[in-house]
Amino acid sequence: MAVKSFSLAQEGSELLSPNFRVKEFACKDGSDTIYIDTLLIYYLQKIREHFGRPIRIHSAYRTPAYNKKVGGAQESQHVLGKAADIQINGIEPKRIYDYANSLGVGGLGLYPSFVHIDCRVGRARWNG
Repeated sequence: MAVKSFSLAQEGSELLSPNFRVKEFACKDGSDTIYIDTLLIYYLQKIREHFGRPIRIHSAYRTPAYNKKVGGAQESQHVLGKAADIQINGIEPKRIYDYANSLGVGGLGLYPSFVHIDCRVGRARWNG
């Protein structure tokens, strides 16, 4: 799969899959450019279909400046458009984590109120 570039202003409402639009992956700093890995979309759609409930994306693409501002890791997958921090109302993060793990996602972090999912090459697992 590949990382694609989008314009929030021009393509924000475009569907990436049956349940996700470009604008959901935008950096919270309001910048126009959004990078999104198509493999990330695949994983998120699989998770959405498995649980049958909407996914709330707290953070996806981050510009390097915004990533630094929020204290993100220096080599953050968010900056590459390969990560999303998600939650599903009514579903414990551990259940999301376990299902994402069964899909073979590259990076997976379990936090008290959300799950970090990324499509890095290689495997990384952690609790936050």
